[in-house]
Amino acid sequence: MKEQKWTFCAILAIIGIAAVACDSGNGINNGNVTVSLDKNIMTLEVGITETLVANVNPNDTALLWTSSDETKAVVNNNGRITGISPGKVKITVATVDGCQTAECVVTVNSVYILGTNGYWVDGVKVDIDGALLGLAVSEGKVYTSGYYRIGYPSDTYPDDGIYRKACYWLDGNRIDLPDETGNSCATRMTVSNGKVYIAGWYNDGNYIRACYWEDGQKVDLPVGTGNSMVTDITVINNIVYAVGCYGKLNIAGIIIDNGYVINCYWVNGTRYDLNFSPDSPIDYIGYPQNNISDYSRGFRLAVSDGKVYTSGNLYGRHPSGGYMMTQSKYYINRVSYHLASGSSVSYVGGITVSNNKVYVAGQFYLDWTSGVSRGTYSYACYWIDQERINLSLGEAISIAVSGNKTYISGMYKESRSNSEWKPCFWVNGERRELVGGKGGRITHSSSGIVVVSE
Repeated sequence: MKEQKWTFCAILAIIGIAAVACDSGNGINNGNVTVSLDKNIMTLEVGITETLVANVNPNDTALLWTSSDETKAVVNNNGRITGISPGKVKITVATVDGCQTAECVVTVNSVYILGTNGYWVDGVKVDIDGALLGLAVSEGKVYTSGYYRIGYPSDTYPDDGIYRKACYWLDGNRIDLPDETGNSCATRMTVSNGKVYIAGWYNDGNYIRACYWEDGQKVDLPVGTGNSMVTDITVINNIVYAVGCYGKLNIAGIIIDNGYVINCYWVNGTRYDLNFSPDSPIDYIGYPQNNISDYSRGFRLAVSDGKVYTSGNLYGRHPSGGYMMTQSKYYINRVSYHLASGSSVSYVGGITVSNNKVYVAGQFYLDWTSGVSRGTYSYACYWIDQERINLSLGEAISIAVSGNKTYISGMYKESRSNSEWKPCFWVNGERRELVGGKGGRITHSSSGIVVVSE
Protein backbone atom coordinates (compact mmCIF):
# COMPACT_ATOMS: atom_id res chain seq x y z
CA MET A 1 0.00 0.00 0.00
CA LYS A 2 2.84 2.36 0.91
CA GLU A 3 4.53 1.53 -2.41
CA GLN A 4 1.36 2.44 -4.32
CA LYS A 5 1.20 5.80 -2.52
CA TRP A 6 4.80 6.57 -3.45
CA THR A 7 4.06 5.66 -7.11
CA PHE A 8 1.00 7.93 -7.13
CA CYS A 9 3.04 10.79 -5.64
CA ALA A 10 5.76 10.30 -8.27
CA ILE A 11 3.22 10.55 -11.07
CA LEU A 12 1.81 13.77 -9.61
CA ALA A 13 5.34 15.17 -9.36
CA ILE A 14 6.07 14.41 -13.02
CA ILE A 15 2.79 16.04 -14.09
CA GLY A 16 3.64 19.06 -11.99
CA ILE A 17 7.10 19.38 -13.54
CA ALA A 18 5.61 19.13 -17.05
CA ALA A 19 3.05 21.78 -16.22
CA VAL A 20 5.75 24.07 -14.87
CA ALA A 21 7.86 23.46 -17.99
CA CYS A 22 5.06 24.69 -20.25
CA ASP A 23 3.55 27.37 -18.07
CA SER A 24 6.35 29.09 -16.15
CA GLY A 25 9.77 29.12 -14.59
CA ASN A 26 11.94 26.86 -16.77
CA GLY A 27 13.51 29.53 -18.98
CA ILE A 28 12.06 27.96 -22.17
CA ASN A 29 8.47 29.03 -21.87
CA ASN A 30 7.57 31.30 -19.01
CA GLY A 31 3.89 31.55 -19.89
CA ASN A 32 4.33 34.77 -21.89
CA VAL A 33 5.13 33.14 -25.23
CA THR A 34 2.30 33.29 -27.80
CA VAL A 35 2.14 31.85 -31.30
CA SER A 36 -0.50 32.42 -33.98
CA LEU A 37 -0.78 32.29 -37.77
CA ASP A 38 -2.05 34.88 -40.23
CA LYS A 39 -4.42 32.23 -41.68
CA ASN A 40 -6.13 29.18 -40.24
CA ILE A 41 -7.48 28.07 -43.64
CA MET A 42 -5.59 28.12 -46.96
CA THR A 43 -6.19 26.86 -50.49
CA LEU A 44 -3.34 26.38 -52.96
CA GLU A 45 -2.61 24.39 -56.08
CA VAL A 46 -0.30 21.48 -56.83
CA GLY A 47 3.18 22.84 -57.55
CA ILE A 48 2.39 26.29 -56.15
CA THR A 49 4.09 27.73 -53.06
CA GLU A 50 2.51 30.11 -50.58
CA THR A 51 3.75 31.34 -47.21
CA LEU A 52 2.14 31.27 -43.80
CA VAL A 53 3.25 34.04 -41.47
CA ALA A 54 3.75 33.15 -37.81
CA ASN A 55 3.13 35.88 -35.24
CA VAL A 56 5.26 34.99 -32.22
CA ASN A 57 6.03 36.90 -29.04
CA PRO A 58 8.86 37.24 -28.08
CA ASN A 59 9.81 37.50 -31.75
CA ASP A 60 13.12 35.66 -31.30
CA THR A 61 11.41 32.48 -30.10
CA ALA A 62 12.54 29.43 -32.09
CA LEU A 63 9.78 27.68 -34.07
CA LEU A 64 9.31 24.30 -35.72
CA TRP A 65 7.06 23.74 -38.77
CA THR A 66 5.50 20.37 -39.63
CA SER A 67 3.05 18.90 -42.16
CA SER A 68 0.59 16.20 -41.14
CA ASP A 69 0.95 14.59 -44.60
CA GLU A 70 3.96 15.36 -46.75
CA THR A 71 2.41 13.50 -49.69
CA LYS A 72 -0.13 16.37 -49.86
CA ALA A 73 2.00 19.40 -48.92
CA VAL A 74 5.42 20.16 -47.46
CA VAL A 75 6.53 23.14 -45.40
CA ASN A 76 9.99 24.56 -44.70
CA ASN A 77 11.33 26.33 -41.62
CA ASN A 78 10.12 29.69 -42.95
CA GLY A 79 6.49 28.62 -43.34
CA ARG A 80 6.67 28.24 -47.13
CA ILE A 81 4.12 25.57 -48.15
CA THR A 82 4.23 23.72 -51.47
CA GLY A 83 1.29 21.69 -52.76
CA ILE A 84 2.22 18.12 -53.76
CA SER A 85 -1.09 16.34 -54.47
CA PRO A 86 -4.80 17.09 -53.99
CA GLY A 87 -6.26 16.72 -50.52
CA LYS A 88 -6.35 18.30 -47.08
CA VAL A 89 -3.36 18.63 -44.76
CA LYS A 90 -2.70 20.32 -41.42
CA ILE A 91 0.30 22.62 -41.14
CA THR A 92 1.48 23.17 -37.54
CA VAL A 93 3.91 25.71 -36.13
CA ALA A 94 5.15 25.14 -32.58
CA THR A 95 7.69 26.41 -30.11
CA VAL A 96 10.68 24.10 -29.66
CA ASP A 97 9.30 22.77 -26.39
CA GLY A 98 5.95 22.08 -28.06
CA CYS A 99 4.01 24.01 -25.47
CA GLN A 100 2.61 26.67 -27.84
CA THR A 101 1.19 25.73 -31.24
CA ALA A 102 -0.91 27.13 -34.06
CA GLU A 103 -2.47 25.27 -37.00
CA CYS A 104 -3.69 25.94 -40.53
CA VAL A 105 -5.81 23.52 -42.57
CA VAL A 106 -4.57 23.57 -46.17
CA THR A 107 -6.60 22.32 -49.14
CA VAL A 108 -4.45 21.40 -52.13
CA ASN A 109 -6.20 21.53 -55.50
CA SER A 110 -5.34 19.95 -58.84
CA VAL A 111 -6.51 22.10 -61.75
CA TYR A 112 -7.54 20.50 -65.06
CA ILE A 113 -8.06 22.82 -68.04
CA LEU A 114 -9.38 21.82 -71.47
CA GLY A 115 -8.00 23.08 -74.77
CA THR A 116 -8.69 22.33 -78.43
CA ASN A 117 -6.28 19.40 -78.70
CA GLY A 118 -5.66 18.26 -75.14
CA TYR A 119 -5.80 19.33 -71.54
CA TRP A 120 -3.49 20.69 -68.88
CA VAL A 121 -3.26 19.16 -65.42
CA ASP A 122 -1.42 21.33 -62.91
CA GLY A 123 0.19 23.20 -65.81
CA VAL A 124 1.42 20.09 -67.69
CA LYS A 125 -0.05 19.57 -71.17
CA VAL A 126 -1.51 16.20 -72.20
CA ASP A 127 -2.08 16.00 -75.96
CA ILE A 128 -5.04 14.11 -77.46
CA ASP A 129 -5.56 13.42 -81.14
CA GLY A 130 -9.05 14.84 -81.58
CA ALA A 131 -11.18 17.96 -81.36
CA LEU A 132 -12.12 18.38 -77.70
CA LEU A 133 -15.22 20.13 -76.34
CA GLY A 134 -15.82 18.67 -72.86
CA LEU A 135 -13.89 17.65 -69.73
CA ALA A 136 -14.66 15.66 -66.58
CA VAL A 137 -12.52 14.14 -63.84
CA SER A 138 -13.72 11.33 -61.59
CA GLU A 139 -11.82 9.07 -59.18
CA GLY A 140 -8.49 10.02 -60.70
CA LYS A 141 -9.59 9.33 -64.29
CA VAL A 142 -9.71 12.05 -66.94
CA TYR A 143 -12.58 12.07 -69.44
CA THR A 144 -12.68 14.33 -72.50
CA SER A 145 -15.43 14.52 -75.11
CA GLY A 146 -15.58 15.82 -78.66
CA TYR A 147 -15.20 14.34 -82.11
CA TYR A 148 -12.72 13.19 -84.69
CA ARG A 149 -12.82 13.33 -88.46
CA ILE A 150 -12.94 10.68 -91.12
CA GLY A 151 -10.54 11.75 -93.85
CA TYR A 152 -9.64 15.09 -92.25
CA PRO A 153 -6.75 16.08 -89.95
CA SER A 154 -8.00 16.08 -86.36
CA ASP A 155 -6.67 19.52 -85.51
CA THR A 156 -8.50 21.46 -88.25
CA TYR A 157 -12.08 22.66 -88.27
CA PRO A 158 -14.30 22.30 -91.38
CA ASP A 159 -17.03 24.81 -92.22
CA ASP A 160 -19.88 22.43 -91.47
CA GLY A 161 -20.74 19.27 -89.55
CA ILE A 162 -19.74 16.80 -92.28
CA TYR A 163 -17.38 13.94 -91.36
CA ARG A 164 -17.62 14.44 -87.59
CA LYS A 165 -17.81 11.40 -85.36
CA ALA A 166 -18.86 11.80 -81.71
CA CYS A 167 -16.60 10.14 -79.18
CA TYR A 168 -14.96 10.52 -75.81
CA TRP A 169 -11.57 9.68 -74.39
CA LEU A 170 -10.87 7.93 -71.10
CA ASP A 171 -7.32 8.74 -70.02
CA GLY A 172 -6.52 9.37 -73.68
CA ASN A 173 -8.12 6.19 -75.09
CA ARG A 174 -10.88 6.93 -77.61
CA ILE A 175 -14.36 5.42 -77.29
CA ASP A 176 -16.79 5.99 -80.18
CA LEU A 177 -20.44 6.93 -79.55
CA PRO A 178 -23.28 5.44 -81.62
CA ASP A 179 -25.34 7.40 -84.15
CA GLU A 180 -27.41 6.61 -87.23
CA THR A 181 -25.45 8.30 -90.00
CA GLY A 182 -21.86 8.61 -88.77
CA ASN A 183 -22.20 12.38 -88.50
CA SER A 184 -22.36 13.50 -84.88
CA CYS A 185 -20.63 15.55 -82.21
CA ALA A 186 -20.14 15.21 -78.46
CA THR A 187 -20.04 18.55 -76.67
CA ARG A 188 -19.69 18.70 -72.86
CA MET A 189 -19.86 15.88 -70.37
CA THR A 190 -20.12 14.82 -66.74
CA VAL A 191 -19.61 11.66 -64.68
CA SER A 192 -22.10 10.78 -61.95
CA ASN A 193 -22.23 7.62 -59.82
CA GLY A 194 -19.81 5.93 -62.18
CA LYS A 195 -21.93 6.67 -65.28
CA VAL A 196 -20.69 8.80 -68.17
CA TYR A 197 -23.13 11.39 -69.56
CA ILE A 198 -22.22 13.26 -72.75
CA ALA A 199 -24.20 16.05 -74.43
CA GLY A 200 -24.25 16.55 -78.18
CA TRP A 201 -26.04 16.08 -81.44
CA TYR A 202 -26.30 13.76 -84.42
CA ASN A 203 -27.50 14.13 -88.01
CA ASP A 204 -30.49 11.90 -88.80
CA GLY A 205 -30.22 12.62 -92.54
CA ASN A 206 -32.66 15.54 -92.40
CA TYR A 207 -31.91 17.56 -89.27
CA ILE A 208 -29.34 17.98 -86.55
CA ARG A 209 -30.93 16.29 -83.51
CA ALA A 210 -30.37 17.06 -79.82
CA CYS A 211 -29.29 14.10 -77.73
CA TYR A 212 -27.08 12.87 -74.95
CA TRP A 213 -25.34 9.56 -74.36
CA GLU A 214 -25.63 7.71 -71.06
CA ASP A 215 -22.86 5.12 -70.78
CA GLY A 216 -22.75 4.96 -74.57
CA GLN A 217 -26.52 4.69 -75.12
CA LYS A 218 -28.00 7.56 -77.13
CA VAL A 219 -31.04 9.36 -75.65
CA ASP A 220 -32.98 11.74 -77.93
CA LEU A 221 -34.37 14.97 -76.49
CA PRO A 222 -37.73 16.19 -77.87
CA VAL A 223 -37.76 19.46 -79.81
CA GLY A 224 -40.15 19.00 -82.72
CA THR A 225 -39.21 20.17 -86.22
CA GLY A 226 -35.86 21.79 -87.00
CA ASN A 227 -32.23 21.58 -85.98
CA SER A 228 -31.30 21.18 -82.33
CA MET A 229 -28.40 20.30 -80.09
CA VAL A 230 -27.29 19.98 -76.47
CA THR A 231 -24.37 22.16 -75.36
CA ASP A 232 -23.95 21.22 -71.68
CA ILE A 233 -25.10 18.55 -69.25
CA THR A 234 -25.00 17.72 -65.54
CA VAL A 235 -26.58 15.06 -63.34
CA ILE A 236 -27.73 15.69 -59.76
CA ASN A 237 -29.40 12.93 -57.69
CA ASN A 238 -29.96 10.90 -60.87
CA ILE A 239 -31.81 13.80 -62.51
CA VAL A 240 -30.39 14.68 -65.94
CA TYR A 241 -30.17 18.40 -66.70
CA ALA A 242 -29.20 19.54 -70.19
CA VAL A 243 -29.08 22.90 -71.95
CA GLY A 244 -29.01 23.69 -75.64
CA CYS A 245 -31.01 25.16 -78.50
CA TYR A 246 -33.37 24.26 -81.33
CA GLY A 247 -34.97 25.72 -84.44
CA LYS A 248 -38.66 26.56 -84.35
CA LEU A 249 -41.08 27.68 -87.06
CA ASN A 250 -43.87 29.42 -85.16
CA ILE A 251 -43.54 30.86 -81.66
CA ALA A 252 -46.30 32.91 -80.04
CA GLY A 253 -47.70 33.63 -83.49
CA ILE A 254 -44.37 35.01 -84.77
CA ILE A 255 -43.06 33.23 -87.86
CA ILE A 256 -39.34 32.59 -87.66
CA ASP A 257 -37.02 31.11 -90.25
CA ASN A 258 -35.84 27.63 -89.38
CA GLY A 259 -32.28 29.00 -89.31
CA TYR A 260 -33.02 30.78 -86.05
CA VAL A 261 -32.43 29.01 -82.76
CA ILE A 262 -34.21 29.08 -79.42
CA ASN A 263 -32.26 28.49 -76.22
CA CYS A 264 -33.74 26.01 -73.76
CA TYR A 265 -32.98 23.46 -71.07
CA TRP A 266 -34.31 19.99 -70.30
CA VAL A 267 -34.95 18.29 -66.96
CA ASN A 268 -35.23 14.54 -67.42
CA GLY A 269 -36.36 15.18 -70.99
CA THR A 270 -38.92 17.92 -70.29
CA ARG A 271 -38.03 21.07 -72.22
CA TYR A 272 -38.19 24.64 -70.87
CA ASP A 273 -37.66 27.52 -73.32
CA LEU A 274 -35.54 30.43 -72.17
CA ASN A 275 -35.86 33.32 -74.58
CA PHE A 276 -39.43 32.35 -75.50
CA SER A 277 -41.76 31.50 -72.63
CA PRO A 278 -45.35 32.33 -71.67
CA ASP A 279 -44.28 33.95 -68.40
CA SER A 280 -41.53 36.14 -69.84
CA PRO A 281 -41.71 38.99 -72.39
CA ILE A 282 -40.21 38.30 -75.79
CA ASP A 283 -37.26 40.63 -76.12
CA TYR A 284 -34.69 38.93 -78.35
CA ILE A 285 -35.05 36.08 -80.79
CA GLY A 286 -32.36 33.55 -81.59
CA TYR A 287 -29.74 34.61 -84.10
CA PRO A 288 -29.30 32.43 -87.20
CA GLN A 289 -26.28 30.17 -86.84
CA ASN A 290 -24.89 29.50 -90.32
CA ASN A 291 -22.22 27.16 -89.02
CA ILE A 292 -23.41 24.22 -86.96
CA SER A 293 -20.14 24.30 -84.97
CA ASP A 294 -21.18 27.72 -83.64
CA TYR A 295 -23.93 26.00 -81.68
CA SER A 296 -21.33 24.58 -79.31
CA ARG A 297 -20.62 28.14 -78.22
CA GLY A 298 -24.11 28.06 -76.72
CA PHE A 299 -25.53 28.10 -73.26
CA ARG A 300 -23.71 26.66 -70.23
CA LEU A 301 -25.26 25.00 -67.21
CA ALA A 302 -25.08 24.66 -63.41
CA VAL A 303 -27.54 23.25 -60.87
CA SER A 304 -27.65 24.15 -57.18
CA ASP A 305 -30.32 23.47 -54.54
CA GLY A 306 -32.77 22.32 -57.20
CA LYS A 307 -32.43 25.51 -59.25
CA VAL A 308 -31.23 25.51 -62.85
CA TYR A 309 -28.64 28.17 -63.74
CA THR A 310 -27.79 28.80 -67.38
CA SER A 311 -25.55 31.39 -69.02
CA GLY A 312 -25.25 32.45 -72.62
CA ASN A 313 -25.80 35.02 -75.30
CA LEU A 314 -28.97 35.94 -77.14
CA TYR A 315 -28.84 37.51 -80.56
CA GLY A 316 -31.71 38.96 -82.51
CA ARG A 317 -33.65 41.92 -83.74
CA HIS A 318 -34.71 44.50 -81.21
CA PRO A 319 -38.54 44.59 -80.93
CA SER A 320 -38.58 48.36 -81.57
CA GLY A 321 -36.57 48.17 -84.78
CA GLY A 322 -34.82 46.05 -87.35
CA TYR A 323 -31.24 46.29 -86.11
CA MET A 324 -29.41 43.31 -84.63
CA MET A 325 -28.72 43.28 -80.91
CA THR A 326 -26.98 41.01 -78.45
CA GLN A 327 -27.75 40.29 -74.83
CA SER A 328 -25.43 38.48 -72.45
CA LYS A 329 -27.27 37.09 -69.48
CA TYR A 330 -27.77 34.27 -67.07
CA TYR A 331 -30.99 32.65 -65.94
CA ILE A 332 -32.10 31.21 -62.64
CA ASN A 333 -34.66 28.72 -63.85
CA ARG A 334 -36.40 30.96 -66.43
CA VAL A 335 -35.82 34.38 -64.85
CA SER A 336 -33.11 36.30 -66.74
CA TYR A 337 -30.40 38.64 -65.40
CA HIS A 338 -28.52 40.92 -67.80
CA LEU A 339 -24.75 41.21 -67.55
CA ALA A 340 -23.86 43.99 -70.04
CA SER A 341 -23.48 47.44 -68.50
CA GLY A 342 -23.34 50.95 -69.91
CA SER A 343 -22.41 51.14 -73.59
CA SER A 344 -20.15 48.07 -73.45
CA VAL A 345 -21.06 44.80 -75.13
CA SER A 346 -20.26 41.55 -73.40
CA TYR A 347 -19.99 37.86 -74.20
CA VAL A 348 -20.40 35.24 -71.49
CA GLY A 349 -19.18 31.67 -71.08
CA GLY A 350 -19.30 29.27 -68.16
CA ILE A 351 -21.36 29.54 -65.00
CA THR A 352 -21.08 28.11 -61.48
CA VAL A 353 -22.73 28.67 -58.11
CA SER A 354 -20.95 28.82 -54.76
CA ASN A 355 -22.37 29.90 -51.39
CA ASN A 356 -25.55 31.08 -53.14
CA LYS A 357 -23.57 33.43 -55.37
CA VAL A 358 -23.64 33.19 -59.16
CA TYR A 359 -20.27 33.31 -60.96
CA VAL A 360 -20.17 33.82 -64.74
CA ALA A 361 -17.04 34.03 -66.91
CA GLY A 362 -16.86 36.21 -70.00
CA GLN A 363 -15.47 39.31 -71.64
CA PHE A 364 -16.60 42.78 -72.56
CA TYR A 365 -15.78 45.15 -75.41
CA LEU A 366 -15.23 48.77 -74.49
CA ASP A 367 -14.61 49.94 -78.05
CA TRP A 368 -17.50 48.21 -79.79
CA THR A 369 -19.35 51.43 -80.58
CA SER A 370 -16.28 52.92 -82.29
CA GLY A 371 -16.32 50.15 -84.89
CA VAL A 372 -13.24 48.32 -83.60
CA SER A 373 -13.24 44.58 -84.30
CA ARG A 374 -14.61 42.47 -81.45
CA GLY A 375 -11.50 40.39 -80.89
CA THR A 376 -9.04 43.28 -80.79
CA TYR A 377 -10.14 44.94 -77.57
CA SER A 378 -11.88 42.25 -75.58
CA TYR A 379 -11.23 42.29 -71.85
CA ALA A 380 -11.50 39.13 -69.80
CA CYS A 381 -13.75 39.44 -66.79
CA TYR A 382 -16.21 37.60 -64.60
CA TRP A 383 -19.35 38.51 -62.75
CA ILE A 384 -20.45 37.70 -59.22
CA ASP A 385 -24.19 38.28 -58.94
CA GLN A 386 -24.06 40.76 -61.89
CA GLU A 387 -21.10 42.72 -60.45
CA ARG A 388 -18.29 42.70 -63.02
CA ILE A 389 -14.67 42.06 -62.01
CA ASN A 390 -12.07 42.86 -64.68
CA LEU A 391 -9.07 40.58 -65.30
CA SER A 392 -6.92 41.59 -68.29
CA LEU A 393 -6.90 41.88 -72.07
CA GLY A 394 -8.34 38.58 -73.27
CA GLU A 395 -11.30 36.21 -72.97
CA ALA A 396 -12.47 34.43 -69.82
CA ILE A 397 -14.37 31.29 -70.81
CA SER A 398 -14.84 28.67 -68.06
CA ILE A 399 -15.08 29.19 -64.29
CA ALA A 400 -14.89 27.14 -61.08
CA VAL A 401 -14.83 28.03 -57.39
CA SER A 402 -13.10 25.98 -54.68
CA GLY A 403 -12.70 27.25 -51.14
CA ASN A 404 -11.61 30.87 -51.28
CA LYS A 405 -10.23 30.57 -54.81
CA THR A 406 -11.89 31.45 -58.12
CA TYR A 407 -10.43 29.67 -61.16
CA ILE A 408 -11.04 30.89 -64.71
CA SER A 409 -9.64 29.49 -67.97
CA GLY A 410 -9.29 31.46 -71.17
CA MET A 411 -6.96 33.31 -73.51
CA TYR A 412 -4.99 36.54 -73.19
CA LYS A 413 -2.96 39.00 -75.24
CA GLU A 414 0.19 40.81 -74.19
CA SER A 415 -1.07 44.08 -75.69
CA ARG A 416 -3.73 45.47 -78.02
CA SER A 417 -1.27 45.57 -80.91
CA ASN A 418 -0.22 41.94 -80.38
CA SER A 419 -2.32 39.54 -82.46
CA GLU A 420 -1.15 36.38 -80.66
CA TRP A 421 -3.60 34.74 -78.28
CA LYS A 422 -2.13 32.59 -75.51
CA PRO A 423 -3.91 30.04 -73.29
CA CYS A 424 -3.97 30.82 -69.58
CA PHE A 425 -5.97 30.66 -66.39
CA TRP A 426 -6.56 33.10 -63.58
CA VAL A 427 -6.55 32.26 -59.86
CA ASN A 428 -8.20 35.02 -57.83
CA GLY A 429 -7.29 37.43 -60.62
CA GLU A 430 -3.64 36.33 -60.93
CA ARG A 431 -2.90 35.18 -64.48
CA ARG A 432 -0.90 32.00 -65.08
CA GLU A 433 0.23 31.07 -68.58
CA LEU A 434 -0.27 27.58 -70.02
CA VAL A 435 2.46 26.14 -72.24
CA GLY A 436 3.73 22.82 -73.58
CA GLY A 437 2.53 20.03 -75.81
CA LYS A 438 1.26 20.86 -79.29
CA GLY A 439 0.06 24.25 -78.12
CA GLY A 440 -3.65 24.57 -78.57
CA ARG A 441 -6.23 27.21 -77.84
CA ILE A 442 -8.97 27.60 -75.29
CA THR A 443 -12.13 28.65 -77.12
CA HIS A 444 -15.80 29.03 -76.29
CA SER A 445 -16.29 25.66 -77.98
CA SER A 446 -13.25 23.90 -76.51
CA SER A 447 -13.20 24.92 -72.88
CA GLY A 448 -13.65 23.53 -69.41
CA ILE A 449 -12.05 23.74 -66.00
CA VAL A 450 -12.24 21.14 -63.23
CA VAL A 451 -10.77 21.63 -59.77
CA VAL A 452 -10.09 18.47 -57.75
CA SER A 453 -9.39 18.74 -54.03
CA GLU A 454 -9.66 15.12 -52.88
